Amino acid sequence: LALSVIALVGCGSKPAETLKLGMGVVANLGEAKNADGDTNGSGNFEATAVAVLLDAENKIVAIDLDSADIKSAWTSEGKVVATEDFATKYEKGADYGMAAYGKKHDGSEGAVKEWNEQADAFIATATGKTLDEVKAMMGEDTYATGDLATAGCTISVAGFVGALEKAVANAVESNATAENKLNIAMVSSAANKDAVEDAEGSVDVTTTIVAAVVDAEGKVVVSKTDSVQGKNTFDAKGVANVDTKAEIKTKAELGTDY
Repeated sequence: LALSVIALVGCGSKPAETLKLGMGVVANLGEAKNADGDTNGSGNFEATAVAVLLDAENKIVAIDLDSADIKSAWTSEGKVVATEDFATKYEKGADYGMAAYGKKHDGSEGAVKEWNEQADAFIATATGKTLDEVKAMMGEDTYATGDLATAGCTISVAGFVGALEKAVANAVESNATAENKLNIAMVSSAANKDAVEDAEGSVDVTTTIVAAVVDAEGKVVVSKTDSVQGKNTFDAKGVANVDTKAEIKTKAELGTDY
């Protein structure tokens, strides 16, 4: 009987390897335009987020990503034009309109995949690789090269790689396994303030990010959250005042400084 028990124990399946979960976010304010007469002023806030599951050798077992590019607008009287579109680039799909542009980054003619298809190519190519191997596929001009470009990712991957670097750096041990599914989601909103003679107006965008690992039944195994804010400001004449080079940290990165 004892030998039978030992034999049964010996035949037991090997426990699945647990993986590290990491999430990184990079954000920036784009160039802002002043309002001029009937032409509204404008600005944008873009946040790119990457979530990864890493094995013991820091190879990417699973990766997911998305980007929120939220537009702001205001009149030449310093009045905010309410933002209506908060969808991410993945959510927009073909409506994002990258493929319709029809030219590669070097200006040459050729088929250009839509943004979500380019992101899919990045995800597929990065899976199974280390961070350094992924970074090696980004050229000096930040555009994809090698296997990444061949797979159809022909855009600048600086945001993807920057967020991936952060995700790998902050990855921590979890109970997630390769059998689980990794998802990332982004939700944005804006708080608006009209400008007056002695005070600037603003469009303050907040993007909240959640990375969730779920099992076959849809139950959350482990998750990670963060939030990031970007503000476009302007005066009562619609003149923009935006520092496009300012470093934008997430709330988690700011810690007690928030």
